[in-house]
Amino acid sequence: KYQLGTPVQFVQGVGSQRAPLFEKLGLTRAGDLLFYFPRDYQPPVEIVAFSKLKTDTRVSVVGTVVDREFRGISEGRSMAGVLLQVEGGSVRLKWFNQPYRLENISHGARIQATGVIKMAGFVWEMIHPEYKILEDEEDLSP
Repeated sequence: KYQLGTPVQFVQGVGSQRAPLFEKLGLTRAGDLLFYFPRDYQPPVEIVAFSKLKTDTRVSVVGTVVDREFRGISEGRSMAGVLLQVEGGSVRLKWFNQPYRLENISHGARIQATGVIKMAGFVWEMIHPEYKILEDEEDLSP
């Protein structure tokens, strides 16, 4: 429908009012939109076995929620946490000042979590991981 050289303002959904915003990003033609990638794009990562975890690496793990916690840390600060039982051990997931994270994570839920993993004491943990709740027999992918 569009040629790569079509001015961005003629692309459906852009128009003459939004075109200057795209031009500030250096996107002047329809072809530019095809090759513009988000600044914070994170490539998918493989699911890693517990025995292969290495500190300060970005990994995905899959496990079952065996504990949930929410606590106030100090005035106006809080921590929401989930303990995942994965094959071979456990991984703690933590979110600071995001109590809503626990609203849709129930005890016994199967979760795939992705983030930078570190050893904290004797437990592996991820701070502010991305996650998805897996349905029964759902395909595991990052």
